[in-house]
Amino acid sequence: MGFRDDVVQFLTNPTDEQKAIAAAVVTIIVVDRYAWLHDIPFVVQSVGAVMAGFVVFFVVSYALTGQFVPPDEEGEGEAEADRFSDDS
Repeated sequence: MGFRDDVVQFLTNPTDEQKAIAAAVVTIIVVDRYAWLHDIPFVVQSVGAVMAGFVVFFVVSYALTGQFVPPDEEGEGEAEADRFSDDS
């Protein structure tokens, strides 16, 4: 699957993760430009924009999926635990 196919898929049928990421990126851009127009110092501007992006990312992710952390695949946790067990 090439880059063009990925872009077309994102524009025509985005996944929930892609929707949350897109909302976060748009938020970062808007907050950054707002801070720039109001002569807020660069460090505060950047940190504030990224923090706002994270907040929006988590809120949109929760709104779309109804949970903050996706569930583990069934049995995946056991395989991971076995890998790190001390059975030497």
